[in-house]
Amino acid sequence: MIEIKPALLTESAQEIIELLESVLVSGKINKRSRGIYIDSDLEVIRVKVTNDLKKELQQKAKELGKRNVEELLLYAVQKLDNVEEAS
Repeated sequence: MIEIKPALLTESAQEIIELLESVLVSGKINKRSRGIYIDSDLEVIRVKVTNDLKKELQQKAKELGKRNVEELLLYAVQKLDNVEEAS
């Protein structure tokens, strides 16, 4: 699977739209006057933490082989969701 940021392709051929829709896992593909707009369904969540907690999270991310704190937090939320589903 490939995740992309929202983008506008300056091409607008129907064949391209159909191809993109056939492989789309989530998000939207919209035809616009200037081309094809591909939009993800990803949203940004901002959290403010203390400097010490940020350092702890960075260390934990490193220990678990995650690239950054965002990846660590996503992993933690997914794990929590799995625990709740098992209950």
